[in-house]
Amino acid sequence: MELLPRYAAPSIISTNDNDITTQWHDSRSAAAKQLEFQCGCIIEDYIANGKDRFIKYIEEHLKLCAEYIAKDASKHANSHKMKEIQVQQRVWKLLAYLSKCKHVSTYSAADDDTYYFNPYLFIRDRFNNEYDLRKLEYIILWLQEIAPQPVYLQKGDISYSRTLGQSTDIRHPKLVSLDPDVMDRMHIDRNTLSMEEIQDQQDEERLLNNMFALIRKGLWNDAIELCRNYGQQWRAASLNGRALFDDSQNTTNGIDGMIGNEEYLMWLRCCNSLCQHSEIPAEKWIYASLCGNIEELLSYVFNKHNDGNWYDLLWVLLVCKKVYCQHDLLCNALPSFYHNNLKNEQLNDEDSTFKSLHIIDDEWRRKLSNFSDIFAVIEKKYQFIAHKADQKSNVDEEKQNRSRVEDSSNESDDYLTSEYNYQYYKMCRFIICESYEELLQDCWRFVNNERLNKYKNGISLDFMRFVIHLYLHLNPSIAQRGKHGQAALPPLFIRFIKLYIEKLIACGHHEMIARYCYILPKPQLIETLTAFLMSLEDTTLRIELITRSKSVLPPQIISKISANIAKQTIDETMRHSKKQRNAEWKKIERAQAMSNADLHKIDSLKCLKIVNDNLNEIVFRANQLFVIFAKDYKMEAIQKLFDDIHQIIEVNAKRALQMEHHFNTYHSFKLYKLVIDAYMLCKRHPININGNGNYKASNADLFEQYVTNMLLTKYGFLNATYCSVQQLNFDELNEIRAVILQRLLALCYEFVSESKRFAFCLRLVTIFADEKYAYYKLFDTDKSVMKQLLQQAKDAKIEIIKQRQQSLLQQQHYLLQQQQRL
Repeated sequence: MELLPRYAAPSIISTNDNDITTQWHDSRSAAAKQLEFQCGCIIEDYIANGKDRFIKYIEEHLKLCAEYIAKDASKHANSHKMKEIQVQQRVWKLLAYLSKCKHVSTYSAADDDTYYFNPYLFIRDRFNNEYDLRKLEYIILWLQEIAPQPVYLQKGDISYSRTLGQSTDIRHPKLVSLDPDVMDRMHIDRNTLSMEEIQDQQDEERLLNNMFALIRKGLWNDAIELCRNYGQQWRAASLNGRALFDDSQNTTNGIDGMIGNEEYLMWLRCCNSLCQHSEIPAEKWIYASLCGNIEELLSYVFNKHNDGNWYDLLWVLLVCKKVYCQHDLLCNALPSFYHNNLKNEQLNDEDSTFKSLHIIDDEWRRKLSNFSDIFAVIEKKYQFIAHKADQKSNVDEEKQNRSRVEDSSNESDDYLTSEYNYQYYKMCRFIICESYEELLQDCWRFVNNERLNKYKNGISLDFMRFVIHLYLHLNPSIAQRGKHGQAALPPLFIRFIKLYIEKLIACGHHEMIARYCYILPKPQLIETLTAFLMSLEDTTLRIELITRSKSVLPPQIISKISANIAKQTIDETMRHSKKQRNAEWKKIERAQAMSNADLHKIDSLKCLKIVNDNLNEIVFRANQLFVIFAKDYKMEAIQKLFDDIHQIIEVNAKRALQMEHHFNTYHSFKLYKLVIDAYMLCKRHPININGNGNYKASNADLFEQYVTNMLLTKYGFLNATYCSVQQLNFDELNEIRAVILQRLLALCYEFVSESKRFAFCLRLVTIFADEKYAYYKLFDTDKSVMKQLLQQAKDAKIEIIKQRQQSLLQQQHYLLQQQQRL
């Protein structure tokens, strides 16, 4: 039987349009979101720290896959995503085994004298010390691990009780005995058996099928135990023949002195005979796997009850190759009495029955010489995977495959299924053959498949993420960036990452973008992430993402990205603010709360120092933000901005003298910030003793001092003649100055009312009337401000007079009391 063609083969991954479409919308389950987040964390850790322990990197992925499958298997067992993650889990298991086989074995070779008595030690050491043999064995272990777990009854009885219960006149005349060879020896046709005799035969076949399922899973000991549990001890003994002879030279006569099969080479030929003559398929497969009979064992892959997947075919070829290698080593390399040339000559003697049962097929030995040839067998000889039909044709293989699909089926589901199955097969092939760059190139072709890209999410995010994580493991130099400098990423890998980031943006998975940008070289990282963040119209989302990025990317990278965004953010805010000259901002009478957007602007400004060490730019942008916050009456934002940048500016105050006008602006807002601090302090610590006011005297004194300092600064507060703010002209700055002073007066009125310090109000009138500062001129167009100030001063004067009169009355009352006492 031939293997099914690529596109008609039963699928490992199966999907439908509904599966694909739902992935495009953010309908991910909680487990799916957790999987993607944790995969991103692995990338962050891997790139930031450099991972020398690649096994841990693989184990983390295996753990995440297992957790996702466990959480979502019940609800999404048949979804494309679930099946794709399951296949990815298999690939990570393959990488785990391959990583182990690359470690040099700790076994030390025994001397020739030991090998003389110990074929077992000889084979063990050769397989552990030679990379190719070690790799062969580990891949077999992988294929066995991913095989289905067999389900069977662990105990039973194969005693042909139904047949024995028949009378001799009913029983088949040739069934004169019930030994294992009776059917073959007596040439009994199964069709001539009675129903009871067939049922007994089916019991044995069921046992053999369970045994082979255990062998396919690599559970040899369980298969042997199963034979014993069913009363088939002779079958258990035949399976135990695979154990190589081991003489520990124990002189205590213990049971472990000599174990294993002393006649292993003869036993191989006996197994070959059994698999050739058995009429039961499962029995053929059992003994074919023991002796390496490829032709007989291939019937398992082509069996109508098997789905014909390539994992089974590869297992068949590798198991037989291992038997070939082991046989050759025992015959040609072992310095042993038990497997020497004399015994080989006897087994291969022309007159010997064993000559015809020789297990080595020279043609198969050539075909299985290396892994590339093994996969060529899979793809070419058996057409399990589509291949070039005509080696002389110049038509590209992928075009032929596509044309075969279009001719054979127009079903999109079948096409998606076959393409994904074929792609994951090729990825495993490239990994095993260690063709890592070819793997990346092939995956790049896959994600650019025109037909797949016609479907929504025809190229799944899971696949692209997997390729990136996979290549990071296969190219370990990338992980050493943190320790040995930045490794040069292959240009194709950079293009692949950028394409994946575009897909993340399109799907709205914004939280993962920074982590995968982190893999890129710094210039492209900054360019890509900045362009994405600037493209977002939702400012809140932009702030959220850059805040999240701080936990992923190094501070220097975040600083540069923030600086790029800061210029556009502040400039846009300034332009928007200028358009509001006659808007509602002038009518704001109460302080406004600081928003997340304000914090983002402040953080982006703070990053300018790290980016280019440009003090001028820091002062320019700080003054712009001071003006913006002052217009919007955001006192808390002014405080926050000053606290974040004052050290940077004041440490470099000497350099700032070169731009005196801008520094004067900064100094004015510094004094304004101190007034805000003092006002907040008064409000936080009120006190009321004997009706003398709501504020502590020390706090009240501080507020008066800071207001006075602000108004009496060298050139006056925010004097447009001596101060400058980028993008603001003389009149615009004076307009803002007037509003700030008007709000300051409102604070002072509240302060005077609460603290009963009416003399301070008179002091304000004197300052505003001083021609040196000419604050009153700012309100020529709005006479109400100065009228209110004068009215407040008048009221304050009246209150002062009342306080004095009250004080005199109290003094007179006090003196009168003293006189009465005398």
